[in-house]
Amino acid sequence: MENTLEKTDISQRLLGKALGQKPALPLSENTIEKAQSVLKKFGIPEVKNERYKYANIKNILNKTVLETEGISARENYPIADSLSVLNGKNMLVTVNGKVVKQEISEAFHIGTIQDYLAYEPQISFDEADSMQALALLTAQDGFHLKIGRDTTEPLIWLNITDTKTPSYYATVNCIESAAGSAAEIIEIRIGRNAASFTNQYTLVKTHEHATLRMAATDENLHSFSGVFTVHGIQKKGSTFSHSILGTGASFMRQNISAEHEDENCHTELNGFYAVDGERHADFQTVVKHMFPNCTSDEMYKGIAAGKGKAIFNGKVYVARDAQKTNAYQSNKNILLSDEALIRSKPELEIYADDVKCSHGSTTGQTDTKSLFYLRSRGIREKEAQKMLMLAFAGDVLDRISNESLREYFSSVAENKLMQLI
Repeated sequence: MENTLEKTDISQRLLGKALGQKPALPLSENTIEKAQSVLKKFGIPEVKNERYKYANIKNILNKTVLETEGISARENYPIADSLSVLNGKNMLVTVNGKVVKQEISEAFHIGTIQDYLAYEPQISFDEADSMQALALLTAQDGFHLKIGRDTTEPLIWLNITDTKTPSYYATVNCIESAAGSAAEIIEIRIGRNAASFTNQYTLVKTHEHATLRMAATDENLHSFSGVFTVHGIQKKGSTFSHSILGTGASFMRQNISAEHEDENCHTELNGFYAVDGERHADFQTVVKHMFPNCTSDEMYKGIAAGKGKAIFNGKVYVARDAQKTNAYQSNKNILLSDEALIRSKPELEIYADDVKCSHGSTTGQTDTKSLFYLRSRGIREKEAQKMLMLAFAGDVLDRISNESLREYFSSVAENKLMQLI
């Protein structure tokens, strides 16, 4: 009975903690006031919250979480050795938001988020999103990653959730790419032991003429839920890309935004998701074109089976002065069962007149003509279905420039698709 009561009260206890206690992170008074104001206005998101109307965070928290703080369990994770994509690469390992291992070249420097906030205490966040505010006010740990100009190998970020009891934890990170640098970060999210809920906020600063490519995927997260936010700020002539493969979490919400703070910026966002059972994958993207001569390109594709649910809501904003903007957005989906559900809402909000902007969305079933063609050539039905779905996912996976990562993502996607059929 005691556990049931704690589960029922967890969202209120989190809210009370965020509003009534001093944050663990050394945030500026202005940031604290803004974050608390957002939480007072919107609360823990539920269906009445327009931004989270398909992702009832309050309900998920109350069903899955007992504790308000996750506890790091171990520092030795043999699973790292089993991931071929890691061989010979820089590695960063975090457990429940805390850095427990780093094997990196001199091109990378990792400090704590506390050190970063000591000289940058005012951190930007979306003031219409209470989960971002909650992350700032309840986070205990996080890192500050500075990327130099002489990077040659990708950085593998092994992002492990490992709690002894069903727990909530928040983490805040900052990643900065030096001017003129080129780097790649591969985030592999791994769930261990008890069910949990992660609220992760990552600020990404891409400085002048820098290129930063990020990719994320999940492993063994079947009882795991989380909100992952990436907020990108791009300086003049920079390139920022983010690719995600969502196949395993019980509930996963990926918020990703990119804001251009000068001319000639390029943003590329990619995603492939496959959900079955009663899994829920939710993708919210925002690209803000604030200056002229910038480009963005988004491609998200998804497959839903069983009672799986997937959401895509992508918005491209073009300011009045952002002439010569070129923005493209596409979302395509396949439903494999009558009970599966996919909601798609691409948006354009344009105030400039000299632009090239387009968006599109489709949701349907497997191409029966192509399936018939393959079967008529002697290919068994399941194998034919797998071939068609891999080809469907291939458009997204082919946009990953790193060959080893592309092969790894393809193998994860193939394993998941075999489960779906």
